[in-house]
Amino acid sequence: MRGTAIAISLAALIVGAVRYRQSRQLPRDMSRGGIELVYDLDLERVVDERFQRQLEELVERLRRQDTPASALAPRPRSATLTAPGLDEAKLRAALAGSLLVAGPFPPNGLATVALPEEEAARIADAALQQIARIARERIAGLELCVPSVKQSAGRIVVGLPGVDEAGAARVKRLLAIGGRLEVREVDPGLALVAAATQLPPGAAVALVADPWRAPDGTVVAARALEAATTEELERARAGFAPSAFAGGYEALAGPAEGTPPRARLYLVKRAELDTADVRSVAVASGRVEIALSPVAADRFTALTARLVGRKLAFVLDRRILSAPLVMESIPGGQVSIALDSSRLDPSLVAAALRSGALPSPLTLASEREYGPGP
Repeated sequence: MRGTAIAISLAALIVGAVRYRQSRQLPRDMSRGGIELVYDLDLERVVDERFQRQLEELVERLRRQDTPASALAPRPRSATLTAPGLDEAKLRAALAGSLLVAGPFPPNGLATVALPEEEAARIADAALQQIARIARERIAGLELCVPSVKQSAGRIVVGLPGVDEAGAARVKRLLAIGGRLEVREVDPGLALVAAATQLPPGAAVALVADPWRAPDGTVVAARALEAATTEELERARAGFAPSAFAGGYEALAGPAEGTPPRARLYLVKRAELDTADVRSVAVASGRVEIALSPVAADRFTALTARLVGRKLAFVLDRRILSAPLVMESIPGGQVSIALDSSRLDPSLVAAALRSGALPSPLTLASEREYGPGP
């Protein structure tokens, strides 16, 4: 009995010591317990996307110089440019203000541009700082605790002192939202007809026509792929050839009206507006109410005037939230977005939009619960 009592006492001391060490490892007071979340970041993807945008901007600058160019990227963060009449002077002028640098200009007119390693490191570090700031602001806005956000190589460690499992679940749902909102025009989708022939036999995905009546009474239809769930459409999209949709078009999925609920994949054009154009966000009656900046408001008015009788898609993190019919031009820069509340919490979406878009998705790597200290 005495040996058992000693063993129990030693076990209690060990548990207490572990809890003390755990609480000491966090930068905030965890004496009341709490939860720690560790997230992995894809900073390499952030750098690659920045390189691609810089390359696209360079090609566009050359086009404006009457030098239509194409780019082939055989190596990461490096590309070979081909363009009739391209010379070193034109290339240097187009590179002014760019993060890209040109290699030696060869006599055959093929030029190489690349993103220097020091620029790549700077981009990754800036993204890490931005992610930590956004995560801190989002969690603080929930008023659950004073969070701590520590940065490490390719990850962040989030401390939630005094927060229980329910509160941590809300934080995880909030940080799962990337926050990249886009406004895109829905295309008639004729390219989907050809793409649908690539679907495997027996696929639970069907090509449908989505008709609607325009304000002038004419009936317009967009082709779409329909399935029971968005996940089925995502799997179908992954099987399309890379060249299926050219010219900046993308196939994005979202919920569709109907009983039982269905999901549809539309062909949409490049983003006309995004999160950076948002001035303020509120929630009313389950809808997200957005006020655009003055410049973006003018662009939205012009966009809706051009698309009367067509559909406009509101896209969040590459998923269509809704695709309403534009009945008339919408002035004033006030945008109301309906959400499927069974899938997305409007208050969390609004919180994510207020803080800005995360440059990288956050992948939950581990979660640890800390008990109250001794």
